[in-house]
Amino acid sequence: MKQVSRRCARHLISPAIQARVKLKTRGPRTGAMMDLNSVKTRLQEKESELLRFITTLEQNARESGTSEVEDPIDRVISSEGKAGSFREATLEHRTLVEVQEAMQRLEQGTYGYCLDCGRPIEPVRLQAVPWAAYCLADQEKHDQAERESESSPDLQTAE
Repeated sequence: MKQVSRRCARHLISPAIQARVKLKTRGPRTGAMMDLNSVKTRLQEKESELLRFITTLEQNARESGTSEVEDPIDRVISSEGKAGSFREATLEHRTLVEVQEAMQRLEQGTYGYCLDCGRPIEPVRLQAVPWAAYCLADQEKHDQAERESESSPDLQTAE
């Protein structure tokens, strides 16, 4: 009987059976085993959690209407609460986009590689933040650039 390679044999299995079998693969050039089905499940669970949370935040912000007996201070507090809820929803939405992009990378076969340098993302980092798009060094560069861009408008208005 002719020997069939593991890669070819996988394509001989029906899609229904493939869906039930946990396929494990080696992580990006690290040699560590990475269960892609587990990663996909974690990303899907995070996506659902974020969608529920964002919906709740936005709904609460919209429903917190003003009462008829509010004085100006109550209106300010209410407005600040709404603004805070919308800010939090915006941050959660950014994470949601990152999670969805990670799921796309997983489908494309590029999951686990840094978008900037192309090197493998540290396995510990992917375990902690499965939607990480950058290796730690490049993430730090992005964080620094973001901090600088947030502080620069203040410097311009002070002049």
